[in-house]
Amino acid sequence: LDNRQADGPVAGAMQGSDLQRIGDVAILSTDSLVRRAQPLQASPDGQVAGLLRISSSTAESAGVREGYRVRVSHGDASVEMDVSVDERVTDGCVWLQSGTTASASLGAAFGPVTMERV
Repeated sequence: LDNRQADGPVAGAMQGSDLQRIGDVAILSTDSLVRRAQPLQASPDGQVAGLLRISSSTAESAGVREGYRVRVSHGDASVEMDVSVDERVTDGCVWLQSGTTASASLGAAFGPVTMERV
């Protein structure tokens, strides 16, 4: 075992205009009790769970702005979400929380995704 990597593209590496999905598990999506608690879902934490957060630079590159509707795709799955511009998100990444109804069909919590304006 020499731990050397051959020169060339790495399998699974981002290609072209792919964005990287990052995020956490939505705090108010962890179990059935909090998912059904109307006051919790109406709180600020509950309201942001269904948003796609991106930096202003990524938004500009994609031709979208705050509140625009986009389609996010990962493999064969895609969902439509509203954009929230958030400078805490790294350029080239989309912050999409796991454990939400909106993100459930996308599969892995991390990995390459594509985004297009609807």
